Amino acid sequence: MDYLGLSQERLEKAGGYWTAREISQQPAIWPVIGRLIAADAAACRDFLGPLMRRDDLRIVLTGAGTSAFVGECVASALARRTGVRVDAVATTDLVGSPESWLPRKVPTLLVSFARSGNSPESAAALKLAEQCVQECHHLIFTCNAEGALYRLGRDMRNTRVLLLPEETNDRGFAMTSSFSGMLLAAAMTFDLIVCDAETVAGLARSAGDALAGTRPLIEGLAREGFERIVYLGSNALKGLAREAALKTLE
Repeated sequence: MDYLGLSQERLEKAGGYWTAREISQQPAIWPVIGRLIAADAAACRDFLGPLMRRDDLRIVLTGAGTSAFVGECVASALARRTGVRVDAVATTDLVGSPESWLPRKVPTLLVSFARSGNSPESAAALKLAEQCVQECHHLIFTCNAEGALYRLGRDMRNTRVLLLPEETNDRGFAMTSSFSGMLLAAAMTFDLIVCDAETVAGLARSAGDALAGTRPLIEGLAREGFERIVYLGSNALKGLAREAALKTLE
């Protein structure tokens, strides 16, 4: 089987099989995520609805590395949508100085993004938020049912956990389908995009077209060689630019 125009044998020899496969699978996996979020929509509304109606609520979007960039992509749109204060803060910053980011008397919704959920700072951020904030609620997006974050979240009060399909638990070194999967799930959960099958199917088709249509350009750039890449993006696209730069380094 070919992925991104390269044979499986060639990819395996180069050590890039799982990364290529997980990039290629995204148009197929997004509708699965869409159905999952749609099926959970009523329960999620029951959890989020009372919180979103509060003027004093603060939302903190957190994660480590690529997972932190999911929050950066969502933050500005979520602030416009809700009218409350929204901050994207990496778990490393929360754990390093919780008193700087978690005011005790401000009701807070901590939204955690994590592929595996096994990074020590992911669980530590949840525990510190519980200690530092008088009223803290948690929404967790993760891709690993065996992860520490998933197990911890299931047993915590004021917490809802959204587990993405197993296919999004990337096996490659670079997070790819986990990033786009958590971003899509968050956008649907917070009504930043329309939560219906037609919308998600359209996004999936566009992703498939982009993968196929840009391949000749990417192949040409790779053959020619380059010494520097500059990614530009502001607001919601700033997080995406940072994630794209990280993917190139990885």
